[in-house]
Amino acid sequence: PDSVDATGIPALNRAIRAAAWECVERLLEAGSSVACPAPDRDSTPMMELASTRRHDLIRQCLARVTEIDHQSGSGQTALIIAVGAKDTETALALLDRGADPHIKDSLGMTAARYAEMFSLAEVLARLS
Repeated sequence: PDSVDATGIPALNRAIRAAAWECVERLLEAGSSVACPAPDRDSTPMMELASTRRHDLIRQCLARVTEIDHQSGSGQTALIIAVGAKDTETALALLDRGADPHIKDSLGMTAARYAEMFSLAEVLARLS
């Protein structure tokens, strides 16, 4: 379940990117690592899932993730990605799991600031 392709991208990341949801489910069930970032984007499976609105898979991944605040090369975290996708459910789940809303990306923006920008009232209420 932790195989990588010729460029080093884990099978789980590839399946998420391809929206091959049955494959994602099977890889997660087989114990695929949710911690390994793909070298091309420096994104973990949690980060890849954060904008998909596949809340069932996001919950599975959250149950196993060890590093909730991994940052990509551009400084994005799963929380920043979820807020950017205006996915309140995922953002709240990440906050419940301990995601830090004050980590800055390469633009100097935080998930908290993006939540203000996108008027995500439930996220903002949780942060105050």
